[in-house]
Amino acid sequence: MGLTSYATVVVADDHPMFLDALETAVRSDERLSLTASASDGAAALELITTLQPDVAVLDLRMGEPDGIDVVARARAQGARTRVLLVSAHAQPAIARRALQAGAAGYLVKNIKAQELADAIVRVADGETVLCAALQERLLSGLRSTDDPHLGSVELSRREQAVIQLTAHGRDHRQIATELALSPHTVKDYLHRAYTKLGVTDRAAAVAEALRRGLIE
Repeated sequence: MGLTSYATVVVADDHPMFLDALETAVRSDERLSLTASASDGAAALELITTLQPDVAVLDLRMGEPDGIDVVARARAQGARTRVLLVSAHAQPAIARRALQAGAAGYLVKNIKAQELADAIVRVADGETVLCAALQERLLSGLRSTDDPHLGSVELSRREQAVIQLTAHGRDHRQIATELALSPHTVKDYLHRAYTKLGVTDRAAAVAEALRRGLIE
């Protein structure tokens, strides 16, 4: 986001207290603009597909469809919205499913309002965000080099370095600084890696590269 822009946000939770907390966190940050809210997965999916906000913050458990189903269906319908899931529990297996479905992040609900707002801004800027309790366990669980069904994929040294830093939470500007590249060049490397890995966003690229043992 530029210095004078803001991210449009949709929030959804089936518990009124948590929904109010999500709305308050968004409204209290001048970098964000609350577009709409919903109290179930079906309504959240409708808002995402019709309003196309920059970010949707969704409760993981909202009946049917749940948050992960909403992510998958929104992607299938071509929505550009990046989805940040929130849950009462840090569950590595479920967070892994969420990232593989295309979610841009997974946080626990005990996060402070300012931390949530900061996470939404990072997601809007293209980052993948995970709560600290999940990050190392999740990345470790995604590492696998023994799947015989995986076809061969080779990333260049630069592509590999960019995806590796992405996995550690760096945004494209930070990656550019660390690798002494321009932000535009970093984006080029990212998109080349997406093509090779058969994915369309950062979260999926990190998950796939880890699954193939291409990064640590």
